[in-house]
Amino acid sequence: MPLKNSASFGPSGLIRLARIAAPHGIQGAVKLLFFGGDPFVLETAKELYLEGPEGNPKSIKVKSVTASKKAVIVQLEDIQDRNAASLLKGHYLSLPRAALPQAQDDEYYQADLLGFTVAHEKTTLGQVIGFQDYGPYTLLAFCDTTGKEILVPWTSEFILDVDSLQKTITIDAIEGLLDQG
Repeated sequence: MPLKNSASFGPSGLIRLARIAAPHGIQGAVKLLFFGGDPFVLETAKELYLEGPEGNPKSIKVKSVTASKKAVIVQLEDIQDRNAASLLKGHYLSLPRAALPQAQDDEYYQADLLGFTVAHEKTTLGQVIGFQDYGPYTLLAFCDTTGKEILVPWTSEFILDVDSLQKTITIDAIEGLLDQG
């Protein structure tokens, strides 16, 4: 049950693919915190938006993408120097959900799972509120019926089923999981 990427919806309803972490060099390039998937989708995206933390998306074009194991560096059109790039720190590169490739069978975009019901043995436990990435695996975050956030590893040991039609994720709530303090 792999997750396609770590993108999430922003306030504008667009999917946030990356956050601008810092300027890179003196010619206006920016270093990205890319949320997952293939960073080169930024070069081929027909609709790409620069979005502030509160939303307010503006159409933007990517001139180039360079990716290594350590960083994703992007040169955006109309950003010519380090000062202009510095002003973009904390902004997001976003696109409409329809612009992402179709997920394969048994593969899911995290953004598509937001709001799904989380259940254990036909008992509703709460609703998906997000995902958190911690090194080698991703955690599913959901709020239980009391409003408490619970984290569950997104592994086959814990995630038993994802039913897209019923918008339900069935988990194995092992002893102690729901007693997180």
